[in-house]
Amino acid sequence: MKKLKNFPAQIEVILLTASYKINTEKMIGVLPLQVGVIHLLQKELGNEQVELNNGQVVIRISTVEFERHLGNILQQIYKVVETRYPERKEHLSLLIRDTDDRYENSFKIWKSV
Repeated sequence: MKKLKNFPAQIEVILLTASYKINTEKMIGVLPLQVGVIHLLQKELGNEQVELNNGQVVIRISTVEFERHLGNILQQIYKVVETRYPERKEHLSLLIRDTDDRYENSFKIWKSV
């Protein structure tokens, strides 16, 4: 376990294979945008794997979901982020991959003006 700098002492962020995992729901307001979005998407998307890798939010979904519902998933992600973080100070980079590593789609949600 490695504690990261620039976080209050009571927030523990665990570094596991370059992915940040959140230990508590109560700290979402004080965490960086990417980590807060990961937490929201984990709740919203259910069983899909959501993690932070090199500053990019990575979402893994089944190949069937990727092929059939990618547009709906993108809309759902944008709606959740826009609702919870309407005034963003930084860009948000996201990558959606299928679990078989055949397909991927990367996109950005730009910071607020």
